[in-house]
Amino acid sequence: MRMKSSETHYYQLDILRAVAILSVFSFHWYGISFGVDHLAWSGWWRDWNSAPNSLFLWLYPLSFGWVGVSLFFVISGFCIHLGWASGKQLTTGQFYWRRFWRIVPPYWLILSFFFSRSWRVDTMPAGDFVSHFFFFHNLSGDYFFGISQSFWSLAVEVQFYLIYPLLLLWRKRWSIKKILWAGLALGIAGRIIPALLFHKISDDPVIFSNTWVLWFDWLLGAAIAERIGCGKLLFQHPARWLGICGVTFLFASQFLPLAIFSFSLASVCAAICVEQCLLHPLNLHRHANRVLTLLGICSYSFYLLHQRILDSIIYHWPSKTFLGHMEAGFCALLFVSILSGLSYWSLEKTSLRIGKHWGYRLFPGKKQTSLDLAPKGIGLPI
Repeated sequence: MRMKSSETHYYQLDILRAVAILSVFSFHWYGISFGVDHLAWSGWWRDWNSAPNSLFLWLYPLSFGWVGVSLFFVISGFCIHLGWASGKQLTTGQFYWRRFWRIVPPYWLILSFFFSRSWRVDTMPAGDFVSHFFFFHNLSGDYFFGISQSFWSLAVEVQFYLIYPLLLLWRKRWSIKKILWAGLALGIAGRIIPALLFHKISDDPVIFSNTWVLWFDWLLGAAIAERIGCGKLLFQHPARWLGICGVTFLFASQFLPLAIFSFSLASVCAAICVEQCLLHPLNLHRHANRVLTLLGICSYSFYLLHQRILDSIIYHWPSKTFLGHMEAGFCALLFVSILSGLSYWSLEKTSLRIGKHWGYRLFPGKKQTSLDLAPKGIGLPI
């Protein structure tokens, strides 16, 4: 079984990016509208009586919209490692140069704008801005959700890039499956050891959403890139794997001792879906294909912009009823989609052109066929 043409599989990834960003958007709308995005714990189980109202329970599936971040990580690992798996040769300098111009300038501009809108003379959160500016805000509980709650995953993503040469170094000696198992062991240890040290199951995002704990999720995409490129599957029985991991994920989301593994369980489910969509393209209506593809192309800008804009629109919306929140959410979705398109064509593409122009000068010995290992955006964003 061989991978489809490059045009086909990138087209499918754009659709998957759109699915991921819509999932994340719905999750944030759900949390903002109800004031909470999850049920409280009562002992070892979720307390279904803690729901603010019955509508919260009717829309409870939206509380799982954060799995879009898992999907973004898997797609990112696939896209970044696909270049190596396809035989493309890049120096470390070239890799980081391309990643910088793909990610950083649009992020810095949007970050500066949001910070300027939230800055207050009496608080002066300079540390918040500096930590976000240099992508280490995920290492501090004070800054983890600062400026925009969605930005934590961008720090993790950039840190994945920083340790990517380590993967290539290990890949010279080990198979991708061995590295994947090592990443899984690292993720499990990174969750269990803190729980044993603190004598409780902690939901501290600094501990359980750090780079090394989540590296396995990113490696899933890298493993798919290698396996599918040579006509092999990472998941030999996808339906069986999806059923087992899906049920385990739902159970873990309700059972406190296993809740710390929910994110990676969601990533396994996402990896199965990515692999199957690459091999068996989705057959959607042409208008749906076009809309989702365009949204997927702009998904990075959408991710950067949506949280603060959604929050602001709902906050200032005249009607505070649930219907009013739905109206505000729809308007926010439309507004952010348009703004994301403008951001993609102005900020992102300009950044790519600048990077490509100077890339010719800095790396004259290498032909610059594309500024990015993965056309049409990155896997994350979050």
